[in-house]
Amino acid sequence: MKKLICTLLICSIIVTGCAGSNPNPVNIYQPGDEKKSCSSLKATITLIDKQIEVKRVRQTEKAYGNAACAITGFFIIVPWFFMDLKGAEQVEIDALQQRKEALNIIAIEKDCEF
Repeated sequence: MKKLICTLLICSIIVTGCAGSNPNPVNIYQPGDEKKSCSSLKATITLIDKQIEVKRVRQTEKAYGNAACAITGFFIIVPWFFMDLKGAEQVEIDALQQRKEALNIIAIEKDCEF
């Protein structure tokens, strides 16, 4: 019984250590943001919106993939090793939204109209 519990504990530690990619959030403030023109700010904000949309699609795809792996994992344990449990996309989406808000503040201070 103790061997089984130890084996399950070790397996769960290994699985959670390898369960997806680490988040790579963007910096909220980047050098030169204050010097950008209104058109450059608008282009950067538009690019951020596109990046957020791509990350949301990936997040949805991973959720479906994780659900499929979880269901098949009840029959064959191997799919559980391919689940992404770290939620890197949400961290990156939050960072992009914060950057967008920071750029919007700069645009308001410069009286830019979008």
